Amino acid sequence: MDNPTRLVTILDAIAEELGDLGVELDDLQTTLSPAMFEIAKNADYVRNVQTLDLMSQRLSAISAFVFSLNLSIPRNCTVNSSPALDEVKLSALVLRLTGTEQVAAHQSSGDLDLF
Repeated sequence: MDNPTRLVTILDAIAEELGDLGVELDDLQTTLSPAMFEIAKNADYVRNVQTLDLMSQRLSAISAFVFSLNLSIPRNCTVNSSPALDEVKLSALVLRLTGTEQVAAHQSSGDLDLF
């Protein structure tokens, strides 16, 4: 089934998701900072601790890039998002990507992920 979606809507949602992930990663680093301080005393683990900070910076930078890129796309440009959305297994994320649902950052989506 075709799902014509405005490209700017999708890119804004992707940028928002990336930005939120960057914030959540920063929060995680803050929460884990006492443990990371102890881990960082071991030279073998220093690189892994630094990787968390780099991941946060990269997520924030890509988010800003996508938001800026979106300024050059015509507002009426649409794409068939169905094939790509079929790959996304989190229903709340699908809704956010299509602009169907506006969920505040850090709000529970109701999805349960078991690892």
